[in-house]
Amino acid sequence: MAFSADGRLLATANDDDSVRFWDTATGREQGGLSGHRGRVRSIAFDQAGALVATGCDDRTVRLWDRATGAHVRTLTGHADRVYAVAFQPSGTRLATGSSDGTARLWDAGTGAELRVLSGHGARIWTAAFNPVGDLVATAGADHTVRIWDVATGRGLHTLTGHTDQVWSVAFSPDGRILATASSDGTVRMWNVGGISAAATAPEPGLRAILLGLPDGWAALAEDGRYKVEGDPAGRFWYVIGRCRFEVGELDPYLPAIRRLGEEEVF
Repeated sequence: MAFSADGRLLATANDDDSVRFWDTATGREQGGLSGHRGRVRSIAFDQAGALVATGCDDRTVRLWDRATGAHVRTLTGHADRVYAVAFQPSGTRLATGSSDGTARLWDAGTGAELRVLSGHGARIWTAAFNPVGDLVATAGADHTVRIWDVATGRGLHTLTGHTDQVWSVAFSPDGRILATASSDGTVRMWNVGGISAAATAPEPGLRAILLGLPDGWAALAEDGRYKVEGDPAGRFWYVIGRCRFEVGELDPYLPAIRRLGEEEVF
């Protein structure tokens, strides 16, 4: 199911291979879509509410005119069921994820396939764009989350730590935090503010935050890497999350965060 951006409509997929729209204020049905030959696995509204995308067991993605219910175009290319569809905030691009282990980027206006994102070792369950629309995150049955450059299709970062399939990903409104939910029973928050399409890592010495501690100091880079010198009384403030962690506590849980030696640069 999926809500429209304004929250007024809810779209649901049904066992009869159709999609139905519901008025969230009244609970009344507001029309529907039909045309897939197989169960609809994923639904997404564009930001303007003009287009709806659906992914299906028939290996296709279809775009629909929300106002009229008319089928606009069919996107073909996936070799297996399509479990994820997501519009770029601008509405110009569409990301899809499939049981074939690939994610794909499409031109929402023409239906042209722009990029094939390969790297996951198994089916992809979910995809989401960041608020700017220059990054897309995908996750699935291989227990990993991958972040991609939308313009080039280049893989920028792989987040590991979940021990089972990852079913959902979502960016915070400012794009700095990515939340992921898994069958391992955990929801994890990842600092992705340092990941950008322009650069996969901060430049050496670029804008580190220095913190004075009772018996030492800590330095934190924008992407979450840190150094600790001396005995900081067993704890320090992790500024981006505004939470207190024991020194080293984050290491096994957030692989994107790693402690650096004194001689290493950020």
